[in-house]
Amino acid sequence: MKKMFMVLIALVIMFINIDVFAKDSVYTLNKFGEEEYKFILNDKSDFVVAGTYLKEVIKEDEEEYNDNQVMIVKYDKNNDIVWKYAFGSTMSDDVFALNYHYDEELNVDGYLVTVLKAMTKEEEKLSNPYFLVLDRDGNNINEIDSLLESNINVREVINTYNDEGIINGYLLIGDNNNYSVMAKYDLELNLLWKHDIKIEDNNIISELVYFNNNYIAILKDIASNSYKLVKLDLDGNYLSTIKDDFEKNDCPRLFANDNTFIVYGYTEEVKIENKAATSYYLISYNDLDEVLWDTIGNDSVDSKKIMKLVSAKKDSELSSYNLMYINAIDNSIEVVNINIDGTIGSKIKKIKNNYYRINDFITKKDVIYFIGQIECPIDDTCDYDSSCLFLVSDENKVIEVKDSDSKNILIFISGFIILAYLVIFYVKKKRN
Repeated sequence: MKKMFMVLIALVIMFINIDVFAKDSVYTLNKFGEEEYKFILNDKSDFVVAGTYLKEVIKEDEEEYNDNQVMIVKYDKNNDIVWKYAFGSTMSDDVFALNYHYDEELNVDGYLVTVLKAMTKEEEKLSNPYFLVLDRDGNNINEIDSLLESNINVREVINTYNDEGIINGYLLIGDNNNYSVMAKYDLELNLLWKHDIKIEDNNIISELVYFNNNYIAILKDIASNSYKLVKLDLDGNYLSTIKDDFEKNDCPRLFANDNTFIVYGYTEEVKIENKAATSYYLISYNDLDEVLWDTIGNDSVDSKKIMKLVSAKKDSELSSYNLMYINAIDNSIEVVNINIDGTIGSKIKKIKNNYYRINDFITKKDVIYFIGQIECPIDDTCDYDSSCLFLVSDENKVIEVKDSDSKNILIFISGFIILAYLVIFYVKKKRN
């Protein structure tokens, strides 16, 4: 009987130490300095990520410079590394975008990585974007000059389409801190045209998506840090303003699918637990630029950190949206499901961790893939100050559990074990 009692006590202690938040699978290289993943693509059952790392610190004329290089890594369905490719010269290489590359029959045959490379510290100021083409095995197929002027800040690279909705090339969107630049390339990455986009003084395009044979863009006023939602034609010419009343501290973003586009960002027009707070909002528009629905979140969100919206599909059809943000109260990474009618669904992910920095994420079936950087905790000793992060999580295993619910779970388990012990003790005593 004493042995049974000791076993039950051990079970109680074990359950008391259980963390009700399930563990996620974390993968990292941890081979270089200052590693960081920035972009992720899903290629069938594989995943391709692109980022940067610090190769070495160069001393030149009694000054020190960081030799940053670009890395592209492919993971298979078991999250094992298939291949790694490093790209760079000797100074301040960076990565701006990661896209699929297509063959003549419009099949994905590799990856298009938009990079910046510079040979010397002086050349860094004069460097311009390059296109790096890799095949699916990680071989360098081509390096192509974008033919843009130097000192262009590349915002993104998106696919372009013809009137039948078939991919016919790429559009690079960038700026030089005064006005935006659009550059159109065909599938062989030949420059077709380049336009300086000067809609208003001191305005740049911070976000742009293709929608209904036009472009929807977020226009940012650099001087006032204010935003407008505008429509442009395929040559970048201004057509109309859709929304110009964004909140002062907002930083709107865009998402588009076949039938609607969504603008989302931060709003302070909410109260959480009777206190003023910043949360998220989403506004969905149809092809006539009319509002279909809008919704405001009920969680406090950190407006200084990343927020991203992606589609959630079932049988290749859009079923809902997944929104990722950083909780302002406990700094946890959260993902909430938004129904296609704008109603807020369940919270499918909550990671209580203050040393993960997330740069991008995608969902595939019931699994969420996060990429970013792991920063070494202040009170810990690490080989490097920061390493790249590839975090794989089954969304059905990790849901939010309130602290009070966690305590209730432990109390119930402890009570159940004690009750079981009493029943066993009573039955044995009665038999005796």
